[in-house]
Amino acid sequence: MVWNERLFYELVASMATGRRWLDLGCGRGARGSELQGVRRKVREALYVGVEPDWDSLLDNPQPNRVCSIGDSLPFRDGAFDLLTSDMVFEHLENPAGVLAECYRVLNNEGVLVVHTASSLHYILMAGRVLSKLVPRRTYRRMVARFTGREERDIFPTRYRANTARKFAQEARKAGFEGGFVTYLDTPLSTGTRAEQLLVGLLPRPFRGTLLAVYFKRQWRPDPLGVSA
Repeated sequence: MVWNERLFYELVASMATGRRWLDLGCGRGARGSELQGVRRKVREALYVGVEPDWDSLLDNPQPNRVCSIGDSLPFRDGAFDLLTSDMVFEHLENPAGVLAECYRVLNNEGVLVVHTASSLHYILMAGRVLSKLVPRRTYRRMVARFTGREERDIFPTRYRANTARKFAQEARKAGFEGGFVTYLDTPLSTGTRAEQLLVGLLPRPFRGTLLAVYFKRQWRPDPLGVSA
C-alpha cells in the first residue's frame, strides 16, 4: 500500500470510532495486511458498505453490504455520521449527484472523506490516451500487469470531478459548508531516480491523488460552551 492510501485509511480510522459509517464503493473489501491492521483499530457504531458491482459485493467479507449506485442511496436523511470513498470518484458518471446524496444521508455533524485519482496525473493522462488506441480487453490486461491488480477490478474511468477546484465546486453545490481538498503524491515502488526528479518538478495537480475532507455543517465555536 502506498503512503497516500495509508494516510487516507489512518485518517478514517481516527474519525470512525463511535460513528455510523457509510463506505461508498466498498468493492471486495479490505484484504491487504496493512489495511486490515488499520481496519482493526476502528470501533465504529455501525459500518455499511455500498457497491454497485454485484460480483465485487459478493466477494466482500464485511457485514452490512448493500448493492446500490451512489446517486440514489437507499438510506434515510441524516442516517450516517461519516461517509468515506476510496478511489471511486474517478469512475463516477454523475459525481454531482453522488455528492448531493452524500450530503443528504449525513447528519448535521457528518463528515465526508474522499480519496480519488487526480485527472491531471501524468501516468493517468498517458493511460487515457492509450485506452483510445488499443482494444478495451488489451488495455485492461496492460493495466493489470502494470499495477498488479486483477483485470476484473479495472473499471472505466471518467474523471468528472477530479481536480481540486472541480471537486470543491461540486462539494459546495451539494451543500457542504466547510472543508478542503489537497493533492497527495503517489510514489511508485519501481520509480527511477529520473522519475523522482520529474515528479519533484511537476506542479501539484499533476501528481498523484486528491484527498478531500468536507463537513456538512461548518463548525462554529459556541461562546456559551453549550453544544447546538
